[in-house]
Amino acid sequence: MNLEFFHLLAGGGIFFTTILAITTLRYPSLIAWYRLSAIFLAFFTLSVGIARDLESFYVASGVIFLLKGLVIPSILSSVALKAGIASRLQFFLRPASHYFVITLALGGLFWLFHEVPFFGTFEN
Repeated sequence: MNLEFFHLLAGGGIFFTTILAITTLRYPSLIAWYRLSAIFLAFFTLSVGIARDLESFYVASGVIFLLKGLVIPSILSSVALKAGIASRLQFFLRPASHYFVITLALGGLFWLFHEVPFFGTFEN
């Protein structure tokens, strides 16, 4: 069974929701993006388990979904409400700076592995 499409979908979902979580300015949306990222991670783990026929990945996917997707965001949200944290967060770096750092990191990874997703390999 070829699950490459699901790997790419889940990997892209993890990537984009993580970027959105890093650059958001309000903690409710930060928690929501974190939760969605966890769901994509559970989906990715499940698709790898199906592709490799590894039953332990099914369990890992369920644990990721339960803990990272449901329990941890609920705990973070209740702690933030009880502590009276302002919903607007402050950054040490502006979101544009975050995008710049992320772009540099991705460029470094692409250079290191000599491969760009969706476009294939490249040579120096």
